[in-house]
Amino acid sequence: MDIKNPIIHNIYPEDVWKWQEIEKRIRQVAELYNFKEVRMSLLQDQQVIENIINNSFGKDDDLDLSNFFYLINDEQGLALRPENTVSILEGKIGTLAKEQEQRVFYHGPVFRREMMIPLYQQVYEVGFEIIGNQSLIADVEIMKIAYNLCRKLGLPDPEIHLASYGCDKCRPRYIEALYDFLKSLDAERCVDCSGVIVFNPFKMTSCDRDHCSQVSESAPHIMDYLCDDCVDHLGNIERILQNLMMDFVIDKQVMRPFGYYNRTVFNVHVPLNDEEIVVGGGGRYDLLSQKIRNDSIPAVGFSFDQLKLIKIMEQYHRFSIGSNEFSTMVCALDDGLGLNLLQIEQELHEEDYHTVLVTDCTSLSCAQGKGDETELLACDRIDRIRFTTR
Repeated sequence: MDIKNPIIHNIYPEDVWKWQEIEKRIRQVAELYNFKEVRMSLLQDQQVIENIINNSFGKDDDLDLSNFFYLINDEQGLALRPENTVSILEGKIGTLAKEQEQRVFYHGPVFRREMMIPLYQQVYEVGFEIIGNQSLIADVEIMKIAYNLCRKLGLPDPEIHLASYGCDKCRPRYIEALYDFLKSLDAERCVDCSGVIVFNPFKMTSCDRDHCSQVSESAPHIMDYLCDDCVDHLGNIERILQNLMMDFVIDKQVMRPFGYYNRTVFNVHVPLNDEEIVVGGGGRYDLLSQKIRNDSIPAVGFSFDQLKLIKIMEQYHRFSIGSNEFSTMVCALDDGLGLNLLQIEQELHEEDYHTVLVTDCTSLSCAQGKGDETELLACDRIDRIRFTTR
């Protein structure tokens, strides 16, 4: 597979603490709502992904499925996971959810290909899932968690954008109308759009080529084909959000990376530099378990892009830098005292003191009694222990 311009993210010590700060606040929110953490494998069964693509909206024999995910070993049928929801639903959590509701959260990398660029990338997701609950209250609770997580992270003025992806009753009429529309434009639509429509017809408006954007403006929209149940579902969520005084709007342009959602879907928008950033979103995916497990398991969830969260928090200075722990720097002025260094360090650690071990003290200005300790080491408080032979 030819991977062009992959986006690879390496996280170094000067930035790791920001990720840890976000994950700490995520856990605080998870504890409030009684969610348990899961850590799923990076490897995904390729056949599961192919089944979801081919059985969702239509099958295109000319569609190269490798354009949608990273293949690792074609013989063994392994790929890197394109998202976490499928892995969670396919595994133990999905089995348990048939008997009792499961509330889980996660964070970690997923691997996707952007069809329109083309570009392979590693995305860091954080998400919450309620599996085994078909209540409307679960939908609203997921939106509330997404909204409150933004507030917990210090993101200003989060706003929920609502739409609907229909259900297995009203969606077929939309798909049929969409394909009829596209057949009349066969010579005009681009190759990438053809693949996206099979994979996720709700994403067809994402092509930024001038001609495709003009075509998508006149294309049928799922919101015009909703059945009464889906209309009621969306309307009831609107009323509950109003009562909870949560900011939201109805937005026909809501787009999720995958098309397996049904009924109400949402994105969360946050302002940044005179524009709105979509940090993530989600919705209900009751139909997904049928494609994965041949079983009916209601579920709803959301995910955020952690890199976007960091970008916005940096812009608004939402990372709190607390005072560093008291640290003790230990150095020797004699080469023969290395063992003593280790002994002192061990004794300090037994008392839970943080230490900075310096093996070449002669190269430091502090060894000669010069310089500022806070300039020498990035610690607010440093006590120095120096020893030499007498």
